[in-house]
Amino acid sequence: MKTTTVVLGTWLCAFTVATAQPPIGSRAPSVELGEFGAAHLDKILAPLDQQVGLPRNEIAQLRESFTDRWSKAPANEKPAYQAAVVVCRAISQSMDEREKAISSVQSSSSVHGSVDLGAHRKDRPTWTEQRREEGEERNRKDEAAQKDRFLNAQLKANWQQRAIQLRQNIDRLYARERELERQAQQLQAPGAAPPGNETITLSKPAQVKVKYGTATIPAGTTLTVVSRDANGIVVDYAGEKVTLPP
Repeated sequence: MKTTTVVLGTWLCAFTVATAQPPIGSRAPSVELGEFGAAHLDKILAPLDQQVGLPRNEIAQLRESFTDRWSKAPANEKPAYQAAVVVCRAISQSMDEREKAISSVQSSSSVHGSVDLGAHRKDRPTWTEQRREEGEERNRKDEAAQKDRFLNAQLKANWQQRAIQLRQNIDRLYARERELERQAQQLQAPGAAPPGNETITLSKPAQVKVKYGTATIPAGTTLTVVSRDANGIVVDYAGEKVTLPP
């Protein structure tokens, strides 16, 4: 399968767009997730100053599609669809967190605009007292504005740090989904071990490589087959996966 790494802004995203026949179903989940990530992930995790539309309908439809295909898929493909649903859930949660962060910034900015900043005025102030009160009012407003700017800057910085964590989590979940697709493809490949516990009984001794050197498996030993490939038959021997010589 040919893959293309997608660069989103200054981030190197793990989403990969497949250009060959997908390994499972009519369209592999990693292809659809990759296309969604390339189109939307950088916007979802953008700085809060950037006004972006959140693709909630798109991710909901994608998640519903994966859930439906998960219920109908053969056993070896189910884990990949389940993992794809988990990726969708993580993306939706990232959108929730972005909206919550924006709401916090907006709430902070509006706090001092709707209250009387502690001003105390006389009913009939003298000209001097009025000038003093106006100066105090301006100072209070300046101080409140400075506090707002500081708090808003802190909230935005917190989001930037959180966005890094969210992206890393999504990338990790996406990598897991792609690994499960690969495993499903291996189980479907020609020569792969069938779903049952296939065994093989040696007609002659076989010398195999093990973790700490070599071992000779006696004739008559029955072993569980793990897989088959061009190099031979991979079996489980004493808890290790070893390759029998052709």
